[in-house]
Amino acid sequence: MVSVRSRCLINDGNGAQRAVQIADALGVACEHPVRNGYYNSSRSPGLPRLFAITCESAGLTKEILQEMLTRHILKLSAYILIFLIYLGYAKADVSILAVIAQTVFSGDLIGGLVNLLRYLHKVQKTEQALIQFFRTSSDINDPHALAIGLAAHTDYECAKEESAVLLDSKIYDKRNSGYTERWNRLRSEFKIDS
Repeated sequence: MVSVRSRCLINDGNGAQRAVQIADALGVACEHPVRNGYYNSSRSPGLPRLFAITCESAGLTKEILQEMLTRHILKLSAYILIFLIYLGYAKADVSILAVIAQTVFSGDLIGGLVNLLRYLHKVQKTEQALIQFFRTSSDINDPHALAIGLAAHTDYECAKEESAVLLDSKIYDKRNSGYTERWNRLRSEFKIDS
């Protein structure tokens, strides 16, 4: 499980990133420096830009989480397999069996799996809601569309805080350029930067 100190650092980092994201989206200054060109949106400042930035972030986060989840499931499966193999030996040492059982069914492994699944589900919902926002009507004067965009952005930020999952930077580095190509296709298809 994530330590209290790690959770605080992750939450502080998310808070700083959120401030920069909102400042960039709305074209205003904040206490943290804006990273020019970091966000892949040519939309002018405003809420639709914030929603585009959030949609892009959710999509890349989804891809990273899917790979992290796959790795987590493989690790858990390996532990279960070791447990079952060792359980099959007639002369199995009960104390070793107990250690393996504690490892397999520990809160870290099972809790981590549940946390990743919940986070992934919420990120997928965010991405789908924002794609729907841009697909149907990104008219910021439409209260219904505005509510969809704001709810999706808020849900995404809450999911990051709740999960306190630190995304794997190696997976990010591996997936970023491929996702950028996918994002550029989405931007074009749904006129996200219009």
